[in-house]
Amino acid sequence: MSAVTFVSKLKDDDSLTIPKSVVEELGLHPGDEVRVYVEATDGTAVQADYDRVIADILDEASRLKPVPRPSSSDTHEDAFGEIMKAKFRKQGFEL
Repeated sequence: MSAVTFVSKLKDDDSLTIPKSVVEELGLHPGDEVRVYVEATDGTAVQADYDRVIADILDEASRLKPVPRPSSSDTHEDAFGEIMKAKFRKQGFEL
C-alpha cells in the first residue's frame, strides 16, 4: 500500500481536496477507496478514531475463548497459568 502525506484545507461543505499530483502519484481513479488519517495542524489526532479502534479490539477480545490444554507436570507453569487467568478475570474477561 502506498502512502503520501499532504495538507488540505477544509471547504465550506466540509470536504477535502486531494491534490492532483497525489491522485496521479497513487494512481487513483474515481470510485477508488482511500484511507484517511486526520490530524489537526496543531498535531492533535482525532480521538474518535482511536476510541473506535480500541472498542473494536476489546469487542473482539471479549469473544475469545480459551483453548483447553493438557495438564502439565510443571508446577511453575500451572501457577503461572492460574495467575494469568486471575488477571484476565480482573479485567472482565470470561474464561
